[in-house]
Amino acid sequence: MVRLPITVCMMVRDEEQRLSRCLSSLARLVSELVVVDTGSTDGTADILHHFGAQVIDAQWQSDFAKARNLGLAYARQPWILVIDADEELIPPDLDYILSLLNCQDVYGYFVKIRSHLGNAEGDPYVTDSACRLFRNHPNIRFEGAIHESVIPNIQALGGQIEFSEITLQHYGYLPEVITAKNKNARNLQILKNAMQDNPEDILLQYALATEYFQREQYEESLQILYPLLSKVPVSVGFASDIVLKTAYVLQSLGRVEEAMQIFAAGRQHFADFPDLLDMEANLMIQRGDYVSAKQLLEQSTQLGDMSHKYSSLSGAGTYNSCFLMGITQELLGNFEDAVKIYQRGIEHFPNYTPLWKRATLLTLGLGRDELLRSCLQCYGNMLTDHVWKIVFRALVDHRCPDMTREVMTYYPTAFHDPLLNAVLCAQEEDFEGAQKKMSQLLDDPQLSATAAAYLWALEVRHLQNEGGIDALIDTLDVEAKAPSDYRPSMQGGILAADWYCTLQSSLLHVNALDAWLAFQQRFVPASGPWLPLHLPLTLIDFPHRIREKLLILAQTRSVHLGRVEYDLLGLLCLQSNQPRKALTWFRPMQPGAAPNLAMTTVKYASYVLQAHEHLVQYQMPKLHLNVRGLLIHLLSYV
Repeated sequence: MVRLPITVCMMVRDEEQRLSRCLSSLARLVSELVVVDTGSTDGTADILHHFGAQVIDAQWQSDFAKARNLGLAYARQPWILVIDADEELIPPDLDYILSLLNCQDVYGYFVKIRSHLGNAEGDPYVTDSACRLFRNHPNIRFEGAIHESVIPNIQALGGQIEFSEITLQHYGYLPEVITAKNKNARNLQILKNAMQDNPEDILLQYALATEYFQREQYEESLQILYPLLSKVPVSVGFASDIVLKTAYVLQSLGRVEEAMQIFAAGRQHFADFPDLLDMEANLMIQRGDYVSAKQLLEQSTQLGDMSHKYSSLSGAGTYNSCFLMGITQELLGNFEDAVKIYQRGIEHFPNYTPLWKRATLLTLGLGRDELLRSCLQCYGNMLTDHVWKIVFRALVDHRCPDMTREVMTYYPTAFHDPLLNAVLCAQEEDFEGAQKKMSQLLDDPQLSATAAAYLWALEVRHLQNEGGIDALIDTLDVEAKAPSDYRPSMQGGILAADWYCTLQSSLLHVNALDAWLAFQQRFVPASGPWLPLHLPLTLIDFPHRIREKLLILAQTRSVHLGRVEYDLLGLLCLQSNQPRKALTWFRPMQPGAAPNLAMTTVKYASYVLQAHEHLVQYQMPKLHLNVRGLLIHLLSYV
């Protein structure tokens, strides 16, 4: 295999945990590996020897540029790629790389660096660009004790610097890495020392503000950021990030009006910066100005991914902006439009779990099952187990076993969640199969309590089919089934909150609805909601008979109800076409309280009530559809 005419230059110290991953991504691509080791005491040297690196031992002098330049002096290939041990190269197209190296007027290339902020798929990352690939020239050297750069020297030579699609994955911002390497303290000290010699250096000032920002020392960060807004020309690469960080810090410190001024000024210069638009839209949502939020997010989603131009959070302009846009459409009562926006977001990133949570709940809750089917058929082969479990759990909550079985055929591998499989058997009225599967889980330490609850629910459902409500109350032998950890709190019909929710779920999932009502009448949780707010799809599909009984029972439990439960009961009245009765459940918003999602739901429902009261030409089906959307919206944010 032909190797690229590139020398990889690195500096390391005690990197045995990360080094092999980095070097494995490079080993067969480049011609030379030069590493400056500033004092490793672990197995780093052995790993470097294994990969055939030329190692230069050097004493660390708290100066990144000095250490990197030492390695550059040993490079023999015409091009140099700088990479760190906590990074890895995404496999590139070799023809593409060769085309870059053959551009005569270009002396350097910006490389995309994706800094991951979490380990799970779908966790956010920030994309920056840095000049990491450049010509091997004696006058191209790094400058700066920290956040070092070769750009000034390339510009001094009159060479061009272009953007490239070369991408590095960076894991150095993961919390466990920052803690283990004590990076913040090290960087802060280097910056303070450097600023003693160059106190007016705007790059050092920006770097110091960033260190304070990452440590959430917002007051200290703001003291540096505010003056930089007027010092740094908008043409400088990090000017947009100064605006973004300043607005964020002001918002975090509660100085909202100042943050809004920064957003407005920032949009004048960086109108194509989706991160700035998304952050301002978030602020508008918090302030209850959903129309303005929608307008900002429309601009953001039209821009798309701009990470080639700005330091940008993953999903800005694409899937995360679509998620925020969907939330905004829900807040405006446009539930069908919200579903479409969530689907657009899934097109950008099929495994973004927040989108699937919203899209699944809304499509099922609004009776748009065909949209969910279409989406799963399109992306099923791409989805992770985690996304599939979100979908299956929603289907089980929705109690539609036929659709659950159908959707399981889209899943490329066998579905291995034994608990959900057992519940599905119960919903298909295969009670013998459900009992057998649940019994097998009693020996599983993590599932035994839940399995016991479902076995109890299956017994109760059998009794429900044979006796009346009075008999059911007498046979709800909850204490006998409770794990020992829960029994001390089971006094006077009060159950531990977790156990209470588990029993609610088990009864509702196996369609023991009358037994569930009897359970609600006899028991209350030690803390938390009395109603099963964790099962929105179950609540909105109660038969009219069960819903009416619940509304009557709730009047006797009013002292145990929280704000959201009052709102929910009002919406259930609306669902039963009882708007006047709904008014008795809705609670007024507290004066001065900040608007939130639940309050917005009730505000919208109140508007519907007024329409019902005063408009002669009122279409009842539209009211029903909106109420289902409102119920889903209210319950899924509890």
